[in-house]
Amino acid sequence: MQLQVVAGCVHPETGDPTAFWFSDRYWDIRRRGPSSVLADVLTIQEVIKSPARRFRGLKRPGKDEAFALVGRPKKRWDINDDGEPVEVPLEGNTLFVVYLDEDLRIFNHAWIELDHYSPGRSAADAENDFVKKCFESEIDL
Repeated sequence: MQLQVVAGCVHPETGDPTAFWFSDRYWDIRRRGPSSVLADVLTIQEVIKSPARRFRGLKRPGKDEAFALVGRPKKRWDINDDGEPVEVPLEGNTLFVVYLDEDLRIFNHAWIELDHYSPGRSAADAENDFVKKCFESEIDL
């Protein structure tokens, strides 16, 4: 079974309307993890609807056809004791990356703290350092 994340998205390369999906393995791992990881589903939805940058090809074996959608979310989420999502402070120079395979199934996501990635660099330079290390080519928006 596949879980649809959200409709109303566009294909990273073609711009055609589409929906993104969690891979079965990814969803199984994430739903058993800490609640803060499951709360990231809200941020995943924000980033895939409106990415700041899009990439094709990850610099990892077997991922040359994968996509990465990168955003700068305005907030971060956690789950409170009642099981409800709550906003938590988002500090520092942070990117959120959603990784999709060529069939548009989400297989991972990550918060990237650029201040730790490239200490002492400007926000733009730190982001470009990260991009050059991780991705093959950028797709124009």
